[in-house]
Amino acid sequence: MSKDDKPLVDLDDFPATRTCTYINAANVALMCRETERVITAWYKDVAENGSNNFNEAAEDAVFDDLHQAAARLFH
Repeated sequence: MSKDDKPLVDLDDFPATRTCTYINAANVALMCRETERVITAWYKDVAENGSNNFNEAAEDAVFDDLHQAAARLFH
């Protein structure tokens, strides 16, 4: 990338993009920092509380934010 090219993503979100061009996403894709933070917090909660905090209502709504974010990409 030349010095005049602007990155498509914030390099702080995907630190590996500072040192390489990652094209192996079919195997294991890079994950942005915020996604890593949310997933790690969720797994920690499951490890400490089991399904107590992941009840039926939470399970029904688990993808609501994701669906809304995806919809914003296309509208």
